[in-house]
Amino acid sequence: MAASWKQRFRLQTGLALVSLLAWSACNPPPAPPNSAPPQRVVVLGPSTAESLIALGLQDRLVGVSDYCLAPEAQHLPKLGGQLNPSTEALAALRPDLVITQGSFPRLQTFLSGLGIENLAFATDSWSAWREEILLLGDRFQVESRSQDLLEAKERQLAAVRKTVAGKTPVRTVLVVSRKATEISGLVVVGGSSFLHEMLEAAGGRNAFAENSSPYFDLNEEALIRAAPDCILEFDPSGSAPEKNKALELWSSTFPQLPAVQSGKIFLMKEDFLMLPGPRMPAIAAAMAERLHLPAGEEGP
Repeated sequence: MAASWKQRFRLQTGLALVSLLAWSACNPPPAPPNSAPPQRVVVLGPSTAESLIALGLQDRLVGVSDYCLAPEAQHLPKLGGQLNPSTEALAALRPDLVITQGSFPRLQTFLSGLGIENLAFATDSWSAWREEILLLGDRFQVESRSQDLLEAKERQLAAVRKTVAGKTPVRTVLVVSRKATEISGLVVVGGSSFLHEMLEAAGGRNAFAENSSPYFDLNEEALIRAAPDCILEFDPSGSAPEKNKALELWSSTFPQLPAVQSGKIFLMKEDFLMLPGPRMPAIAAAMAERLHLPAGEEGP
């Protein structure tokens, strides 16, 4: 994969996730204050921006991060990432609420000094996203919408599970980052990421489910021992080589892997793959579409 995607993943997702997990271990999201619903909201967590939009609250958004992908928010001011937001631009928007994924002490101190509420989530699982939606529904006083949204998404995920019911789970490695021109520097999904959950819903079996990290660096020996039957490479930026080139790289480096021998290596280019939000059922559906193709058949 291209270095830009790898750097972006490690900086904006990896480091933020470390902060998120360290904070959430001892600090669950606080109960929302008993006050009027926020009217001017800045969201620096891209997945939460999509959650607010799914709740019909896009009119409350006044600013988002550079990594917000929602079409409904593309006209809004971009304020940088969670690690390096433009505090000057943020303050100029006069928000009454700023939402982040994880805890960022400097930002919290800045917001506190301005009297701006900060709501911080720790969302990297299906259950945590449910909690996020319920809390947003309460904070914005749209409880019925939050319940409706959760029920709709549960139905969508159940529909994916139904399509793969009875099929043998496919032993899979989910690669979220690697070097652009070679199969090295692999970052893969462990057992505590929402992507692990979506893989299971799609009829896959995570080859590294026993690793408690959400994402981790994988060495060559561990990959060979895992002997995956399928490899799903994530490339939301669309910068990786096409499947034939990727398969060529994998074949020259790990010809012994069952996934390589059967040609079950798929590039996933959907732009929402790394967002633990309302499009998680679509992530599971995209995985299922590839996982259960016959050996040698081209994926979407």
